[in-house]
Amino acid sequence: MNKIKLFTLPITILISFVLLLLIIHLILKPFKAKKDEDGNLKLAYGIWFFALFMSGASIVANVVRLSLEVVDNVTKIRPDQLILLIIQSIASITILAFLWFLIWFYVTKFLTKIVVFTGSDGQEMSANNYTYFIIKGSILIGIVLSLSSVLELLLRLVVPNIEVPFYH
Repeated sequence: MNKIKLFTLPITILISFVLLLLIIHLILKPFKAKKDEDGNLKLAYGIWFFALFMSGASIVANVVRLSLEVVDNVTKIRPDQLILLIIQSIASITILAFLWFLIWFYVTKFLTKIVVFTGSDGQEMSANNYTYFIIKGSILIGIVLSLSSVLELLLRLVVPNIEVPFYH
């Protein structure tokens, strides 16, 4: 069982962070003005990347914690279909967690439009309006961290459970 944990844990962490960086890349791809006149990254871009990465990393922490629980439960429930059930459960946990991240990303985008009343994110990035991205990043990190217990409850619906028989 420990060998299975030692094998699945690094793979889960690696795949989760690669998916997180891919999603962040796709989110930040529309920004054309990532660098200033000197060729350095803009402060607003760095702040927004940091906020996306930190909120995503907290979600990856939930995924890793629950993937360890999946390995424990599957080895006790169905040792004959061990690999298939572990892959299926961890994949569904990861997909659900990143859907959660994308939902709150778009909620944050909507809330900043209501609160700040600015133009598009591209205009704010080209103007290097880092205070806008501090506000937006704070909203995203705050929402993701405050709702992490709800995410864990939601992800536990996918984790295979051990059925305890009740005897009278």
